[in-house]
Amino acid sequence: MSQRLLANTQTDSALLPKRLSLFHDAHRIYADAFVADAERHVNSAVAGITISAAFASATMYSSGHHLEVIAWFVAVAAIGLARVLLLRPGLRGTGEISAIAKCKSLVILALANGVVWGLGGFAAATVATPGQFFMISILLSGMMGASAMSYGAIAMPVPAFVVPAGLGFLAVWVAFPDAPLATGSIATIAYVAVLIRGAFSNERSFIAKLRAEERATDSAETVRLLMNDFTEQASDWLWEIDGGLRIVNPSDRFIHVAGREGLQLSGKAFLDLFDETSERRQLESELRNRRVFRKLTLPLTISGKRRWWALSARPCEANGGFRGVASDVTAQREAEARINHMAHYDALTNLANRYLFNASLDHALNRLLDRHRICVLYLDLDQFKGINDTLGHAVGDALLREVGKRLENTLNGRGLVARLGGDEFAVLLQDENLDHVAMTIAHRIMENLRDPYVIEGSEICIGTSIGVAFADPQGPSASDLMKHADLALYRAKELGRGKVVVFESALVEFALARRELEMDLRTALTDGDLRLHFQPLMDLQTNKILGYEALVRWHHPERGLILPDEFIPLAEQTGLIVELGEWVIREAAATARLLPGELTISINLSPAQLRSSQLLATVVSAVAHAGIAPSRLELEITEGVFLEDSEDCMRILRELRTFGVRIALDDFGTGYSSFGYLRRFPFNTIKIDRSFVAELRESDDCRRIVRAISDLAHGMGMSVTAEGIEDVSQLSMLRDLGCEVGQGFLLGKPMPFQLQMGKSLQTG
Repeated sequence: MSQRLLANTQTDSALLPKRLSLFHDAHRIYADAFVADAERHVNSAVAGITISAAFASATMYSSGHHLEVIAWFVAVAAIGLARVLLLRPGLRGTGEISAIAKCKSLVILALANGVVWGLGGFAAATVATPGQFFMISILLSGMMGASAMSYGAIAMPVPAFVVPAGLGFLAVWVAFPDAPLATGSIATIAYVAVLIRGAFSNERSFIAKLRAEERATDSAETVRLLMNDFTEQASDWLWEIDGGLRIVNPSDRFIHVAGREGLQLSGKAFLDLFDETSERRQLESELRNRRVFRKLTLPLTISGKRRWWALSARPCEANGGFRGVASDVTAQREAEARINHMAHYDALTNLANRYLFNASLDHALNRLLDRHRICVLYLDLDQFKGINDTLGHAVGDALLREVGKRLENTLNGRGLVARLGGDEFAVLLQDENLDHVAMTIAHRIMENLRDPYVIEGSEICIGTSIGVAFADPQGPSASDLMKHADLALYRAKELGRGKVVVFESALVEFALARRELEMDLRTALTDGDLRLHFQPLMDLQTNKILGYEALVRWHHPERGLILPDEFIPLAEQTGLIVELGEWVIREAAATARLLPGELTISINLSPAQLRSSQLLATVVSAVAHAGIAPSRLELEITEGVFLEDSEDCMRILRELRTFGVRIALDDFGTGYSSFGYLRRFPFNTIKIDRSFVAELRESDDCRRIVRAISDLAHGMGMSVTAEGIEDVSQLSMLRDLGCEVGQGFLLGKPMPFQLQMGKSLQTG
């Protein structure tokens, strides 16, 4: 529209002379609208004028001036006919100039009509009777008011008509005898002024209305363009349904995302698009009750795939239906599902994780019925870390996945299986006859997990230990139940692994006793209740003492002597082993300074000590403070230390060896990949485990193993020490098999330093 108006204005500006005009720019811009408005009034206006003229002619016909009356009537009718012909729709021009020309012609016709009526009124007044004068006054005043409204919104024809007609009316007051000239004149002038003012006010209102409509049209066009762009470009789309909840006017994008043809979608029941779910029933309720709703997410199936749409809408009063916007939120929904899955399931095994297991346990306990029980099986894999570190984390992960599958196959849907972290798993069971069922499942799990695994070409055998805990409706809370299962698992490990242990109250007492023992051990480290005992290491050929192994003892103020087998595992579990080990190193180095000659002191290191970043500094400090040669200190490690962070262990051992400390491999032959460790690190000494020494007389295999170890060690430049020598026959055999150094009760029991030195002096 704006372009059309601009073109009209430019045309008019080019063709009209630059002079004062009865019509301003708004007339030229809206000329067609003005003419159209005048057309709506022309027929009724001309008919009214003609009828009024007929009444006036009939009134004055009796005056005797027949010819003049007829001529006047013909003049009025002719002007009316000209006006009808001017505004006949068939004569409407197509350009602005034709419309303006019609407006100008309409002014001329109005002027002519006003002159005819003014002259006719004046002429009639000169010959009229009082009755005729009264009738002429009414007709003339009525004609002036009616004609002012009959030109519609165009203001200029109104003064063109009412001014000459008003002058004629004034002449009537002058010409008619005894007429109230002053009153009539004032009233006529005021009447003309009001009519002219009303005409121009009406014109201004009409122009304002046209401009408002133009702005609304432009805004509607802009909105339409934006909506078209939105529909084509945006990820959302508009939808509309009628009062029968059928789709109407589906957009191209709606049709596309719905995977339908336009004819298939138009008129289709909107609810039929969506899957039968609670969300669809909610949508139907919102639509039936004509409620506004936002972001209602519903599933639907398109081309065999499930999608999710988010709908927002409000009722439409026009057709009794709804208009709204929709968006495909499938990607967002799937992402939320993945996040939710990640939050509740283990990424490696796809089993439930600790969070979901605990939540399920809480829920099960809250809904536990009479005569029902809940059982938790808490298990971890035996020696998994060794397999993980020796064969690699990829193999370890694959093993955990296979364990998870076997657990699920064993349960066969009868319970919830979860991976709690690392190599720890849990099973949640619920049944009426749960005691028998739980133990049956626990032993079946042990059997199934014990079967060999073949992973990346390697056959792996692994076992598990299981702690079992039960709860009834009056039983423990979820956290207490897990603690009970954990205590049972700990007890199963203590009994030698590969065991199933059911929680009993005694285990709580045991845990409390262990906690009390831990606190006492912490106190012992600061109060000096720990002591070192020393067991001699003897040259089997010369029977001379080469050194001593330092063995820690705990003299409890109330319980008396506590042996290492009881408190060393506790120290390892609680982390106190590092502090305890540092104390042993310092005490052993200080004792070595008191030994004669080059006698050595051997110290056992735990895996936790070897992982400590302070180990090297502790050893260096102890040696320097004691003032001894580093070679007089020998550190014994077991093959178990290599099952955890073996590269770091190797690095620390090399640093210790470079410093000058001797390194011995303890309990050789009982761990994993023994020969691989010998190749990777040059030990000073290999200690043959006491289990081989104990069976030397009865087992040819043990004798061959000892001979092989001796030959291997000598070939690699290492000495051999045999542990656990308890009788003379063992001593004789070990000498014959090539062992150089021996240790055991036959050669000397562990004793405090002063007693050991006194015995050495006695034996000379």
